[in-house]
Amino acid sequence: MKIFRREFSEALEAIRLMDNPERLLEKEYHFDEGLGQSLDEHVVELKTKFPGMNVQTRRDRDGFAVVKVFYKQNYKYSLDKIENWDKTEAQNRINQTVETLLQNILPDGSTEKTL
Repeated sequence: MKIFRREFSEALEAIRLMDNPERLLEKEYHFDEGLGQSLDEHVVELKTKFPGMNVQTRRDRDGFAVVKVFYKQNYKYSLDKIENWDKTEAQNRINQTVETLLQNILPDGSTEKTL
């Protein structure tokens, strides 16, 4: 039973990776600057090869460069915008839009339609 659970969890993890294949490229590694390429050149090379990727660099305690490569997911909707939605502001915007449309449809400013 333990083997089944372990294999099942591994299969679920593989399915999650297939859902977002860019996650396979996410990694964190030490970069050796003594091999002929500077850290800045390496970062530029990564960003040109993989334009949607975010690259972060830092130094560890010993002074070696550590590069972290990851993808930031882009969502269709902004949660911050949804949470900060103001009903009165939205209603005012709707009222302004309707007023502008009525002024363009009925140029004399009257709200009654005559046939």
